[in-house]
Amino acid sequence: MAATWLDMVPGARAAYNYVVAKISEFNLIGLQKIPSQQSALNSLGPRIMDSRDTNIITMFKLASDETSQLKQNWLTVEEKLRGFLNQVKSAGLGVLPLAGLIALAGVAIVVSGTMFLFFKRAENHDELVKDFANSALERGLINADEASRLINGGGGMFAGLGQGLTTLALVAGAIYLLPKLTAKRRAT
Repeated sequence: MAATWLDMVPGARAAYNYVVAKISEFNLIGLQKIPSQQSALNSLGPRIMDSRDTNIITMFKLASDETSQLKQNWLTVEEKLRGFLNQVKSAGLGVLPLAGLIALAGVAIVVSGTMFLFFKRAENHDELVKDFANSALERGLINADEASRLINGGGGMFAGLGQGLTTLALVAGAIYLLPKLTAKRRAT
């Protein structure tokens, strides 16, 4: 593979790898975890409402609403991210003029700030869902497997990978992005 500016700029390759990992994590949240949690909440809804426990019903509604809002937030951030990635793909990884690098860096700062806020919101969402699941479990309204599935957004193909998930996401993202970016640059 030919050297690119990623290899010439100190720290650029590490930054690229970090971004690929964060994008992969972002996609796993939006494409797997949130839909899994929405499905679990929808299936638990009738049982929670039948309990007539006003505290748990309030927690359930809050968790359901926040999950829906997080999904909407994910869609908004994903649109910005897609626009940024399209700019990166069109620029390629070859030699870029300084003005192009500066413009791309400016967009990257905006996108990274938006993603930072999304990840913070996702953290808060996870705490809210965890509180609901633990309270429902304590009251005997759900079982331990349901609570775990709700908290972890589990059951999907990546469930239980834990620490290896970041490595898998990094490798998958790099395999997906790098050839597309360098092939476009070679074609020009």
